[in-house]
Amino acid sequence: MLFRSVLVFVREGKKAFAVKKCTLFCCALLGLLCHAVYNVLYALGCETAGMALTAVLVNMAPVFTLLFSAIVYKEKMTFQKIIAILINVTGCVCCATNGHFDIENISVTGILIGVGAAVVYSTSAIIGRYSKEEVSPFVVCFYCFLFADLFLLPFTKFWDGTFPLNWKVMGVSIGYSLVPTLLSYVFYYGGIKKITESSKVPVLTSVEMVVTVLIAMLVFHEKIGVVSLTGVILVLCSIMLMNLKGIVEKTKGLE
Repeated sequence: MLFRSVLVFVREGKKAFAVKKCTLFCCALLGLLCHAVYNVLYALGCETAGMALTAVLVNMAPVFTLLFSAIVYKEKMTFQKIIAILINVTGCVCCATNGHFDIENISVTGILIGVGAAVVYSTSAIIGRYSKEEVSPFVVCFYCFLFADLFLLPFTKFWDGTFPLNWKVMGVSIGYSLVPTLLSYVFYYGGIKKITESSKVPVLTSVEMVVTVLIAMLVFHEKIGVVSLTGVILVLCSIMLMNLKGIVEKTKGLE
């Protein structure tokens, strides 16, 4: 939290911390639902339903985003969007599981927890657009993670002395909080303001599954199965299909 405060102060100045109540409320919701509750539900889902099934259920988030976008922002639920999202979900499931499903210990509770995680995660694209104030994504991230830290603090059980504090843990924590957490959400919240249709957001951001597979294959030399590679192709196809109208319009403009 101290690191994020210094970063925002240096980059944006102290006046950037002054935001409207509506923006602060949105950040509190994002911190509570999309970060704190989501991470708790995801962890519980992995314990009760297994990592593979939980990953599958969480990847249903684009479906809920499509529904919420139609309800909240009156977005059109077109055939193109539905097909793109179904292809995207299938691709993400293939990338996450490589076709291996742990179905031996499936429980209703685990399924409900996994679906709950998908629902709260899907609201990030909805809530992120709700605030009309033009705020730096660095500031949005600062307040989102501030509220998330406060909500998650009781789960750390720091008071019983079992919370690990050593240089290795601190180094990994700083690296994890800076690159895949802070910077990724800075781009995410910055992009939400520029995308007029919230239902497109989870499909576009699913490129992370492609990057994950490529890093696993090229950096860690993991063997990637045919199912995962098929998932990569499906995810890329879904992104192209979701943006097909824009691609066609740009192509016509070049003629």
